[in-house]
Amino acid sequence: MTSYSKYWRTNYSKDKATELAFGLRALRKVAGYLGQNVKSVYWEGMIDPELKSSSIIINTKQIKNNYPIASNTFDIMVGQVLKDGIASIEWTEWVYEKVYSRSKYMSDLLEPYFKSIFNASEYIYVYEYTKKEKIWNLYLLNFIKNKIQSNSSDPFVEPTHQSLADIWIEKKILNKTYKSLHFYFLLPLGILNKYTAKIQNIVQIKSVGERRDTRIDIYIQLWNELAAVILKINNWILPYLPPSLILENQNEKKINDPDDPDDNQSDSCMDKDIANQILEEVDHEKADITVNIIKAVSDPQSGIMPTIFKKGMAKSNTKPDMQQVAKLKHIFKTQISLIRRAKKRRFKRGMLEGKLDPKRLYRSPIDGRVFKLKESKSPDYFWHICIVADASASMTGKEGHNRPWLIAEQAFVSLAAAAKGFNNHLDIFSYCEDKKSCVLTQLFYGDTVYSVLPTGQTPSGQAILGAAIMLNKRYKNNMIIHITDGASNCGIRISSAISYCNKNNIDLYTIGCGCNLQTRQFLSQYFPPKNLFFMNNINSLAVGLERLFTRTMLVLIK
Repeated sequence: MTSYSKYWRTNYSKDKATELAFGLRALRKVAGYLGQNVKSVYWEGMIDPELKSSSIIINTKQIKNNYPIASNTFDIMVGQVLKDGIASIEWTEWVYEKVYSRSKYMSDLLEPYFKSIFNASEYIYVYEYTKKEKIWNLYLLNFIKNKIQSNSSDPFVEPTHQSLADIWIEKKILNKTYKSLHFYFLLPLGILNKYTAKIQNIVQIKSVGERRDTRIDIYIQLWNELAAVILKINNWILPYLPPSLILENQNEKKINDPDDPDDNQSDSCMDKDIANQILEEVDHEKADITVNIIKAVSDPQSGIMPTIFKKGMAKSNTKPDMQQVAKLKHIFKTQISLIRRAKKRRFKRGMLEGKLDPKRLYRSPIDGRVFKLKESKSPDYFWHICIVADASASMTGKEGHNRPWLIAEQAFVSLAAAAKGFNNHLDIFSYCEDKKSCVLTQLFYGDTVYSVLPTGQTPSGQAILGAAIMLNKRYKNNMIIHITDGASNCGIRISSAISYCNKNNIDLYTIGCGCNLQTRQFLSQYFPPKNLFFMNNINSLAVGLERLFTRTMLVLIK
């Protein structure tokens, strides 16, 4: 087999962690070459299971512990990134949801067939899509060949959902011919063959939106016609199979379906030390989170702009204001004190059963109420605090030291210093528009505050939603504090971000610093008075943070 992957790779290593880092960097280079709206690439086991649906996951099992990674193996990985990357650009997941919801025939029995046929349809579509770039076509062909070989479908037995999809792919992409097939294949394949040309011709449509909508219409027609035929062929519907064959069929699906998001769970046990080493090598690169935002908004026409997440690189030289630090620390200490009092109130005393209460022993001869009970669940009073700060051009200010961003940065440094040693989790992000993309920069990590240069426009809704998606799900109490001096003027509407926060129990507040009348009216349209604070200028930002923390973090504890 000819290898093409050397174009993407310049560094190799026999060390496992280093080679996986080099390989991941090369695969991300491929994804970046495809375009903006492509999911992030990770090795299996590097990220939490709930994030897998919004990422391209590459299984390391195929490497077989041979390092450096063989070129032929890497070609197959490039093919997977290519297929999943184009699927992101062409809205495959959105198309799947629409077709599934609008299909006439759907049940637990038909769903495996629906998934396999939909995936096969998208393989045919993506393969046709890549024909304009011959090298992409070759990568994808290698990936498809490897996929089909690993499934090893038998054409001489009754068709399963996977074998029907595989034989359709083999005939239309690999140009494989069969002298004989099980006769139950003939009618379903006749329907699939009838729609193949229609699927291939979709790539001629210039608009992504039109291609998306056309695929929805064609896939619905295909499935409704195919499902009716499947239901008529009773001999290969699961209820008519012996229980042993049903279980075998389900196990086969679990093992052999590479497009199933639950597949390969057993291979997700990458050593944490190796995963951390890989992340250290590649973490400095940018991550495109546009796909995550698209899924959260679920509206292709909502004016979404590309969104890039990155970590700050330049450490802040700003010193904390010790008076601000002392005031904020006082709030956090008060929080701890109130939590301790609340925990004491969790005991119910004077009970007839439970744990013996030494303070109530004198009541033993009176009524026997000498026991206490503790509540089964401890309430969670700690917070995930997420600062999302406007770093657009307006925050640059005039010449001199009294610049809005420098003052805001000092407030962030002071907050980071005050929060150290307490159990609340703190994130600080800045956002701006750069080259028609929303750039979300993490300013606080590793106990260090970083700095950015304000620039561009103000994509507030886009940034708030991006930060909300990345909140730590371990915390029950989540708070986003949006800091701005102007109205949003690009990206998605703020109302979309507010709606997402409300649905996910995220408290969203805005502190407007030095806003003019027009901006005040704009923000007042979206935020209720209790969630909106206006400061006369940026110098009052620390006061706004103190007031906000007092009203939220301390009031929660009763």
